[in-house]
Amino acid sequence: IFWLLTWIAEYFFKSKNNKQKNQFYECGFRALSELNIQINLNFSIVCVFLILYDVE
Repeated sequence: IFWLLTWIAEYFFKSKNNKQKNQFYECGFRALSELNIQINLNFSIVCVFLILYDVE
């Protein structure tokens, strides 16, 4: 029953991709592309540790 209710809720409450909602509203420029680049947090932490180790 849980899985059935989950699938029904997913069908009715899908998030719709709205371009206007994804636009920047504080900045005065439009995005040049629709790319959404995300950097893995583990990668960032390793980079910070490598930079700190290199400074010493």
